[in-house]
Amino acid sequence: MILNEPEAKTLLEAGRQHEAEGHPCCAYWVYRQASQLAPAPSAYKAQARFEELQKVPNILALAEACREMQQCHKLYARGERILPLDPQRARELFAEVARRTPADSEIHRAAQRQLDATVQ
Repeated sequence: MILNEPEAKTLLEAGRQHEAEGHPCCAYWVYRQASQLAPAPSAYKAQARFEELQKVPNILALAEACREMQQCHKLYARGERILPLDPQRARELFAEVARRTPADSEIHRAAQRQLDATVQ
């Protein structure tokens, strides 16, 4: 078995799927992660695709915005989980999501609805 190949292959396929779905920003991070699993053959393929994506204008800015939105989705989900146990902390998380996301995004609107529903 080639070192790291199963994980690298899974990541390479995930990156390709992201691209097929029109999400090159997500693919960027997946290819980057996969490329770090050399000497796996799939890691080298991911590295090549990562290098190609780096040539796309504004890809880094898009990828950073994508990562920020992913983090905000995680914060929102955490807020939902802890809402029954710690409403104050959940409110803080929803407020952070609302602060960090564009006002026209669905996650921002959802966080704002949670804030409105948990008015103290």
